[in-house]
Amino acid sequence: MNALFIVLGFILLTTGQQLPWLFVATAGFMFGNLIGQQPFLGFSGPNLILFAIGTAVISGLLVIYFRKIMVVIAGFLAGVYICYSLPAALDWNTAWISWWVLVIAGLISAAIILVWNTLPLILVTSLTGSTLVIQYTSFQRISELMIFVIFFLFGITAQWVLMQYNKPGEG
Repeated sequence: MNALFIVLGFILLTTGQQLPWLFVATAGFMFGNLIGQQPFLGFSGPNLILFAIGTAVISGLLVIYFRKIMVVIAGFLAGVYICYSLPAALDWNTAWISWWVLVIAGLISAAIILVWNTLPLILVTSLTGSTLVIQYTSFQRISELMIFVIFFLFGITAQWVLMQYNKPGEG
């Protein structure tokens, strides 16, 4: 399962803004993985993976009809995920994280994606992808913060270049 999260992280780092359905499906997968582990559902092993894939497929299909709202919802989920997982992945103090802090982080992420769309989407997908990669990998001689910064800058650069490449020619 860790390898799957790492692959999803790299995909978000490079194509998060270009393929919004993939961003939404990844957010759906992470949400399904989190919800599936809760005691009221209690999935584990293959059942958890199937449940998470099911939420990803449903999320990805809903983008066809409700693109803007699904991207905003995925932005909310990504903001919550970043706020919850990034400090723990960097071995920072997480005592300050509570449900209302997570809701505020999600609302801020969703709001900036709703208002400005492209550039915040690059930022949020790069943060989410970087967090996924450092959370599920282990680098012995390099600090997690340094790896996070490298992947984050790589994600922003890759998506910015792809965005410029896909613009129609001027002149």
